[in-house]
Amino acid sequence: MSEMKLSSTAFDRAAHFLEHQARPLERARFRHHFAAGSGAAVVAALAPFQNSDGGFGHGLEPDWNSPASSVLATTVALQMLRPLAGPETGAMIEAALGYLLGQFDGATSHWRIIPAASSAAPHAPWWGQDEFPNRFDAFSLNPTAEVVAHLYEFGGAESAELRESVLARVLDHLANASEIEMHDLLCCLRLHEAANLPGAARQQVEAAIGRLAGGTVMTDPAGWSGYGLMPLQLVTAPDSPFMPGLEAAVAANLDHEISNQGEAGAWWPTWAWGEPFAAAWPAARQAWAGMLTLDRLLLLARFGRLERG
Repeated sequence: MSEMKLSSTAFDRAAHFLEHQARPLERARFRHHFAAGSGAAVVAALAPFQNSDGGFGHGLEPDWNSPASSVLATTVALQMLRPLAGPETGAMIEAALGYLLGQFDGATSHWRIIPAASSAAPHAPWWGQDEFPNRFDAFSLNPTAEVVAHLYEFGGAESAELRESVLARVLDHLANASEIEMHDLLCCLRLHEAANLPGAARQQVEAAIGRLAGGTVMTDPAGWSGYGLMPLQLVTAPDSPFMPGLEAAVAANLDHEISNQGEAGAWWPTWAWGEPFAAAWPAARQAWAGMLTLDRLLLLARFGRLERG
């Protein structure tokens, strides 16, 4: 039996959504990946989200719509900049790294994912801090492991001592963990993928993910329409070291994603905000649809599951 693929007609519907209903940022990224668009256009589309302190905000991560810079949004920006290899990214990345270095909390060896001050700007309820103002103050792999990844990927000598010391803390935390939360695991995956990460550290991260992921990844298709770690979030390419044992789940997950292309040719978030910012959710949902649709197309392309006319 031949494997299911996203048809050329379905691809064209997704492309039309990205060109006409997604943010200019996702439009530029789509063109870069699928239509020989320039990296400079992606940088230009990212620029309105970057603040004078070098950090990113302004709803770049749609669930946190504060104009203020956050480590959360800044790591998302660096994820988007990773595939761009040109000199046009240099100044933007340098400023972002400067912001991240300034946000490090030496007492906890940790980066706080969002600013401590409670924001009146629209955001998802899981980013609320009014009832638990210190909820993001303790050491966490999310976002610390990912920040370390970006410091290895993009940083120079000025961050060498810091990234080495925090990497040691991350590795120790992983070695002693008996389980791992979904978002912590995703940050560790980005660390595992980071260019310039020492080989021995990469092996340790890979071993820890391999040991812990089984308790986090959802292999039952019944759960894939909800919120949780799907096999394709762990196994992001056919040559992933995390593929063994998950071949059937990955194949089924690819079929599921192809079958679940939604209205207007997009893939839509499976979550919602609710109160107190329910009125702001439609705009955030639309922004998420652009991000998710591009992510699905890139994923399907890596697995050879796209048909294009």
